[in-house]
Amino acid sequence: MQGLTAEPHGGQWFNEKRLKCMKNISRRAAIRIISFAAAFVIALSGAAYYGYVVAQNYKTELEYGYHRALNDLADYISNIRLLLQKGTYATTSTALTQIAAELYSGTASAKCCVAQLPVSDEYMSGLNKFLSQAGEFSLELAKKTLRGAEISEDEKNTLATLSQTAEEISAQIEAIQFTAADKNFRSSDVASDISAGEPTVLLQQMGESIERESEEDAIFPVLVYDGYYSDHVQGQEPKATEGMAEITEEEARNAAAAFLNIDASQLTLSNTNDGEIPYYGFESGDASVSVTKKGGLLLYITNPRRVESEDISYDEAMDIARVYLQNIGLGNFTVNYYLVSEGVLTVAMSYVDSSGGQEVICYPDLINVGVALDNGEVVNYNASEYILSHQTRDMSAAAYTEEEARQVLSSNLTSQQANLCVISVPGYIEALCYEFMCTGTDGETVQVFINASNLEEEKILLRVETAGGNFYR
Repeated sequence: MQGLTAEPHGGQWFNEKRLKCMKNISRRAAIRIISFAAAFVIALSGAAYYGYVVAQNYKTELEYGYHRALNDLADYISNIRLLLQKGTYATTSTALTQIAAELYSGTASAKCCVAQLPVSDEYMSGLNKFLSQAGEFSLELAKKTLRGAEISEDEKNTLATLSQTAEEISAQIEAIQFTAADKNFRSSDVASDISAGEPTVLLQQMGESIERESEEDAIFPVLVYDGYYSDHVQGQEPKATEGMAEITEEEARNAAAAFLNIDASQLTLSNTNDGEIPYYGFESGDASVSVTKKGGLLLYITNPRRVESEDISYDEAMDIARVYLQNIGLGNFTVNYYLVSEGVLTVAMSYVDSSGGQEVICYPDLINVGVALDNGEVVNYNASEYILSHQTRDMSAAAYTEEEARQVLSSNLTSQQANLCVISVPGYIEALCYEFMCTGTDGETVQVFINASNLEEEKILLRVETAGGNFYR
């Protein structure tokens, strides 16, 4: 009986022991859960802080790049003004050639700085035109003296006027520098509600002012010389839209929406332009799109969004650009060169004419397409050169064969590939040429253009390979 009465006491002791043990386990489990939760919160906070730091560093680097580009641009414009002023006093071909070489290099570097600023090409066309004119005009004067001719008083006065123009532009840029010293750049359009004190807006306003004064000849001299940016060339009507009917604002809005693959209600009119290529400009958020008033052709796309990663290859991006041009009805294009910056691959592509039964690359019909490497979206587009140049051409002007043209090549070059092509030569005259892709003595790629009508060497270009792409110069 005692054994039977002892069993409940033993069971009670076991139950009390188990309950106590469970309480201890529950306490340890709670401690573990709390610890894990705290560790998770700390890790999540750390990840968020790391992401914030990375974002801030990216923003700082971007801002630094903008400020550096603006400061460099100010220095180049100032030096261009001095070189143009020196040009008015030069009398010998030696002095003028040296000045022209420095000017040509300086204007090219200045245009690179403009390209790095967070401002759309459509606002900077006037400034780029001035830089191109200053470089080309001085180069033509240098060629003139090399031929034994003298610089006329009118040409010297033109150099002086260009110098004064550079001085006025320099003063505007210095004012923007002063503002930018205390503020960050912000990507926005002039029509937005951001105050006029933002440096990006001031740059856009400056660009519009230069474009307007360029059209009104208020500060720009009229330049007629043997070059692409001569005013007699720039005054020509865009060839791609010749004969096309003008479209309404609503038709332009619908076309722009189709190009962006969005609903037309998402677009607002931002500006209209009646300059060299008249167009309607629209906005949707940070993205902007421009459509020509004649024919409704796509002119510009600018979408300055941040590209987080590079998930597609360069070749895939170039294929996307090529297919995009086909899908919007422009036909077949071939890649000239490409550059990669901040996760966007910008590829320069020229139209390929097959109407005569053979493929002819039309280099003046150039379009730049920027493809985001994270998802393949087209975030930049510039068809201004294509719209100015594209036309129906006579491809039957070849008086010499490909083999006859090949004989003109230097013995130091090994020809790898040949194509028929159209290029622009000084005076914006087009020439039908044989293009030879060659290998030089040191293994470099050399591009040589031999005129198919007279076997003259029109151009020799060297391929330059960089970490961010390739191009010819």
